[in-house]
Amino acid sequence: MHREAYRRNTRIGRQNYGQVFCTQCGERLGRIILRDYKYLFLVYLCKCGAEVVYRTEEGNPDTTENYYIDIINGVAVCRRCKKELFYIDRNKVVNYAFHIICSCGKQYNNRLPERSRQLRIKEG
Repeated sequence: MHREAYRRNTRIGRQNYGQVFCTQCGERLGRIILRDYKYLFLVYLCKCGAEVVYRTEEGNPDTTENYYIDIINGVAVCRRCKKELFYIDRNKVVNYAFHIICSCGKQYNNRLPERSRQLRIKEG
């Protein structure tokens, strides 16, 4: 990718920009669609049990508020500028969370439900 990023159990496909793979089982979990976002933090809980994390190093966004985003057929679409931001293959993940700031400045976040966090702690 074109930025420095923190990755955990994550491999980003080189041939098709932004394909997100789990390094534990090799499954494709989703895709980062937009290249010019301001901030991106994605967490997938893969069906194999791995926590897959991708986060850009830029900024420290405010996460105290929940900002809703439209996710249609697994594709997250910015409510302000209508750009497609990322895709999640819901058949390959148990759950997911994200915080993203679109290039237009609109931010969205979704935390993992408490039940998913408890399951991850028990398994880990």
